[in-house]
Order: sequence, then structure tokens, then C-alpha cells
Amino acid sequence: MQEEKRRGDGDGTQPSGIHWSELGGSDPDGLFAAKMREKQAQGTASPDGPSEAPPARDPFAGMGRPEPYRWEFEDYEQAERQNTGAVRGRARLRGLAAFAVMMVGIFVLSVIAFSSYGLWNLTAGKEGESDADASSGGIPLNLGSVGTSQPENMAADGVLSIPEIAEEVTPSVVTVLIYNKSQPDKPINEGSGIILTKDGYIVTNNHVVQGAESITVVHDDGTNYVGRIVGSDAESDLAVLKIDATNLKPAELGVSYELRVGELAVAIGSAGGIRYQNSVSDGIISGLDRVGSEVVGDTMTYIQTTATINPGCSGGPLVNQYAQVVGIVVSKVTTENYERLGFAIPIDQAVPIINQLIEKGKVSGRASLGIQVSAVTVAQAQINNWPTGLIIEAIETDTAVGSQGLALYDIITQINGKDVGTVQQLSQEVARYEPGVTVSLTVCRAQSDYLAAEVIDVVLIERTMLQSR
Repeated sequence: MQEEKRRGDGDGTQPSGIHWSELGGSDPDGLFAAKMREKQAQGTASPDGPSEAPPARDPFAGMGRPEPYRWEFEDYEQAERQNTGAVRGRARLRGLAAFAVMMVGIFVLSVIAFSSYGLWNLTAGKEGESDADASSGGIPLNLGSVGTSQPENMAADGVLSIPEIAEEVTPSVVTVLIYNKSQPDKPINEGSGIILTKDGYIVTNNHVVQGAESITVVHDDGTNYVGRIVGSDAESDLAVLKIDATNLKPAELGVSYELRVGELAVAIGSAGGIRYQNSVSDGIISGLDRVGSEVVGDTMTYIQTTATINPGCSGGPLVNQYAQVVGIVVSKVTTENYERLGFAIPIDQAVPIINQLIEKGKVSGRASLGIQVSAVTVAQAQINNWPTGLIIEAIETDTAVGSQGLALYDIITQINGKDVGTVQQLSQEVARYEPGVTVSLTVCRAQSDYLAAEVIDVVLIERTMLQSR
């Protein structure tokens, strides 16, 4: 250690990083103190504390130093406005998004509400369709949509008594008086009618108004109206009249396909004419789908009833136990050996015809073969060895049936594979189709000494049997 000190003293330097106090010596020559003062003058640390850090390198050396930042209140306000605007913008976007979601929800709920109301109005409003005055000249359409509601005074079990039925229906029944010029003061015919609409459409039978030159309609309250024929149809035996009236009480139309044999039936009409206006008789439904006789047509089926039907009741209503019209009285069998055998046109069959008469004054769209036939008798079949069927007696000259293969004296035995032995059967089958439809007829044709059967396809034509005014 002493030797190291002497080496240090000899060259006058102090070993770097070594303090004299650590060497256990002193600084007799004051060299260290002088050195430290020199260091201090140059900005170094004192010997008693850590040395100061060297000055930091100037990163802007050679680039020009920027001006020092000065904090100003205007800069603060500008920054604040920018921050506030951004915040408000985001808040506005969130508000718009929430508003859009709310509006979409309101729209969806509105659509659901209006749809529900429309559906309810469609189903619940049908009941009033026949009650509303018709537009476009007072023509009601789709009468088949009425008749689904029940009378207000219906009992808890759904069935009305006969007095209740009479009270409910009688204001909707009228008497129809027919006059001509040769006998202007006395009716040549009398019948009944059913009020269909508030503004005066009335249905009756064609045979009631046939030949009429003037018509008087008498309401249940005694009021007389002048009636005019809107349209009439001989084949269905239906006619529609119109009177100038308002606030009449339309009859409630029911459905005839739901009828059952044995249930109550009430007929209301002017039995014997105006003197016994709106007579009421009761009975039952004694038969359904009855084929017409010599009194009624061949192409329709009828309701049979035991309710008493008298002259003057034609055109009046046949009513069910709910006071709904299910049939239009048309005839009765008056042969001596028959009793209480009356017929009515089913309302389901009548409504489409009524609608056509109101809209067009006639019935169109009925199909026909364009031929006249008669049934092969037993004697003809035995003598000529003919099959049972219908022999063609005439072909209408204004049809193309002849060019389609049919000829006089051909015997028709089937239509679309179904046997036909009577004119009525053939008429009913043809009535199932519309004009323009092709049907297949099985025909037996005389050839030398035997009858050969062949199938001929025939296009049905349109046929109209009507009177219109």
C-alpha cells in the first residue's frame, strides 16, 4: 500500500476512481483539492456527493429549435369544443339509432294491428253486406255471404219457437199481385215474395209473374208498391222484382245443405191471395234432393216438406228453426191421392241464379248438347233389340253437334261412363258442366243387322231458357 502511494506521489496523478480517503492517506500537497475545484468549475460533482449528470444531447442540434409551447386559454377552449362536438356527435348518432329502432317497432305494431282489424272486419262485416244499400244502381252482390248470423231473440239453446219465427220473418214477406190490361182491377195471379235487400230487391217464382203487364207488391204493413221485373228464369222458376223503397227488413238467408230430414220447417205466404196474407204453417223437412216432377224442372233438386202449401204461397219462404230462409216455395202435388207433399227450391241453388238475374237480367252459362231426345220404351227395346237409353230425335241446326259425330236416331246409353236411361238423368248430368267442356257419350248406332257401340266426344254449348225485361 505504501509503495502504491509513493508511485502515485511520484508522478503527481491520482488513480482514476480512487478517493484518497479510501487509501487511508491525506492530500498533503493539495493536488486533489485543486483537481476537484477544477472539476467543479467545469460543472462536475463535488467530492462529497455524486457527480452531476453530463449535459443531455440536444436532439434539435442543427435543425433549429422550435418555439417553446405557450399555454393559452383560447387553445383550451378550442380543444374543449372539439372534444364536446365529438361527444355530442356520438350521442346524436346513438339517439338517431334509438329513434329508428323505435319507429320500426311502431310500424311493425301498426301493421299487425291494422291486419288484425282488417281480418276481423272481413269476417264480422260479412253479416251486414246484404243490409247495406247496393252501389252502382242498387245491385247487391254475393247474397250467399249472408245468413251466417243468428236472430237476436234466439233462445239459449239456439232454437226459436214458431211464434218467434213468425214474428221474425213476417216483415220480410210480401204479397205479389199480377195484373194485365184486359183486367186492370182484378189480379190475374197472386203469389208471395221474399225481401232480399233494404232498398227493395225481392225474389219470387217465375210462374207467379209470367204474363204480367203490371205488378203490385203489398208489404206486411199494408203499404203498396209498384214492382218491376229485373229478370226471370223459366228453367229454375225464379224471378227478381224491384220496388222503390228504403229501410225494408231483409230476410235472413240460411244454408240448405245443412238441413236434416225430420227437422222443423215453417212456410209463410199469402195462402189464397191477399185475403190471407202471410199465413203461417208448420211441418218438417220430409225429404232432400228430390228430383223434379211434372210440376218442376228436370235440372234441379228440391226440398220436400209437410208444411202446408196453398195457392198464393209460391215464391214465399221455407224457414228453419233459426228463422232463416232455407228454401223458396215453388209447388205442391195436388193429385187426389197425395197430401202435404210440397216442394221448395234450396236456397243454395237459388242464390247464384238470383245474383245473375240481378246483375244481368238473365241466367247464362248453362250447358247443352244441342239435341232433343226421348227415352227408349220397353216395347221399342224389345221389338228392335235396342238397349235402354235415349234416342236422338232432333239436332239443333245452329249447333255443331252434328259435325262432332252425333246423328239422328243414335241411342245414347252413357255420359262420361255413367248410365242414362231418362231425359231427367241426362239433363242433370249435363247441368253439372259449363259450356265448352268436352263430354264422352257412349252411343249405339244401327249398322245392318246389329248395333255397334262407340264413344264420341262432344263439346257442350251454352243454352239459355229465360225471360228478361
